[in-house]
Amino acid sequence: MNTIISVMLLYIFNTFHQDAYYFIAKYILEHINEFDKISIDKLAYECATSTTTINKFCKQIGIDNYKYLKNMLVNTKDGRLKQIEKRYKQFDVEQFYLRIGLKDGIEEFNACIDRVVDLIHNANKVYMVGAVYPLSLSINFVEDMILFGKKFCFEQIGFKENTINYQENELVFLITITGRIATLNKPYFLRLNTSRVKKIALSQNIMFGNIYNFDEFIQLIDTHHSEIENAIIIEIMNYIKFVYFVKYTNFCG
Repeated sequence: MNTIISVMLLYIFNTFHQDAYYFIAKYILEHINEFDKISIDKLAYECATSTTTINKFCKQIGIDNYKYLKNMLVNTKDGRLKQIEKRYKQFDVEQFYLRIGLKDGIEEFNACIDRVVDLIHNANKVYMVGAVYPLSLSINFVEDMILFGKKFCFEQIGFKENTINYQENELVFLITITGRIATLNKPYFLRLNTSRVKKIALSQNIMFGNIYNFDEFIQLIDTHHSEIENAIIIEIMNYIKFVYFVKYTNFCG
């Protein structure tokens, strides 16, 4: 869905250089549930920039000014949450199992997803980690989780040296189909393995469940067809959203 929230997420996702606009978008998304109370002066102060730069940012993403941005965000948030509630009240779990090809081990799969949802809920911030394309599949997931009140950010591995500055109360959510990213960026993953941050992996490669000791490992089915596997990633992330929605939001009656 094309919303003002997704536009800002795409801006953050596609920005390798963290300029003033990056920090403005990041701050807005991290404070979206109280954004209607944040003045342009406060936003400028928190982002160490000027009100002029904020209005330039608004024009950069196709909006006339800050006041209009605030109105759009409030309306988008309320409308999006109603759409999510309606969709998930009609969610067919059995059809989901068929779409991802899950026939055996359904109970174990659901137990894993339930633990993943708890880790997301308990984390102060969630880092979506991976190469560019797999991470792009998570944008819709991140958009809705932000609306549920969670802080998310993207960390693309492989185009620059990545440092390990995660806090113990944060969460790393890795998406990689083959797991090749760990071989190509071994120093990062060795440091990650010794850090105290919680870790989730969504992958076909079982090394994340044993060698790298991820807290939770969601194993993807190897279909030998990349487009099908990409669709399965999206389906599983939608299911995680659904379980989170039912368990931890007040929208589902």
